[in-house]
Amino acid sequence: MILTMFRLDKMLGTLLDRRKPVVVVVLGHQKGGTTAIARLLGSMCDMPVSVDPFYAVDRGRARAVDRIFRGELALSKVARRHPSLFWQPIVKEPDFTFLWREVIDLYPQARFVYVARDPLDSIRSILKRLDLPGNPSPGPLPRMRNPTRHWELILSGRLPEVVGDDYVDRLARRWQLAVDTYTEHRDQIVLVRYEDFLSDKVAELARLARDLELAVKRDVSAEVDVSYQHPGDSEVDLLEFFGPQRIEHIATLCARGMQSLGYSLATRDSSSRGR
Repeated sequence: MILTMFRLDKMLGTLLDRRKPVVVVVLGHQKGGTTAIARLLGSMCDMPVSVDPFYAVDRGRARAVDRIFRGELALSKVARRHPSLFWQPIVKEPDFTFLWREVIDLYPQARFVYVARDPLDSIRSILKRLDLPGNPSPGPLPRMRNPTRHWELILSGRLPEVVGDDYVDRLARRWQLAVDTYTEHRDQIVLVRYEDFLSDKVAELARLARDLELAVKRDVSAEVDVSYQHPGDSEVDLLEFFGPQRIEHIATLCARGMQSLGYSLATRDSSSRGR
């Protein structure tokens, strides 16, 4: 048995060594535009993309990622077991944002992208995706649409550990933690604001490719309006969805990140909408 496991690890290691190194790692917060930007960048530069490897490992049951965040399992070990998920030229995984040290150790030669989105839009998109109200009362998580344990852990404040009165409070604090990763390591990360991407998708993708020193090989004009995730109902009225007090509370919790990224309640307009 031990010999068999040794041989299996050796075979996986050999397979991993034969793969091309990861060139780009895309970070951000869930429902922040990371999937669309990663897939379109891959299409533009003719590079395979792995999307959400933590989810793909066990289809949202979150056993591996939960243990990684608890410190019980090494990220490198999970990646070694699932090389096709963790070793593609472009890897997009929002949860990597909260595992910076482990991720840069795993991908020491990679370039990093952070996709930012206004926290009100990001949180609204998550909640509409899960069919949850925007102004909840404290208490257990209500029933979600198409729930997974991965989403339950995020909303419960366990990926990573976040304390809050309810799931909106925790998501706002989590959004700020994600931005903190970017601001603390901004000299190593290329920033893309989702709102800038929406204003001119092809131009912003070309700018990103240029900043990453990637060759543009394809015209993706016909692909930019494809929906790559479950839509989050971008036309919803935020004041009606959250209520004025909740909006102010989210803005207060996310104030540091919003200021750093150029977001404010005063300057919100239709350009901040989108999936």
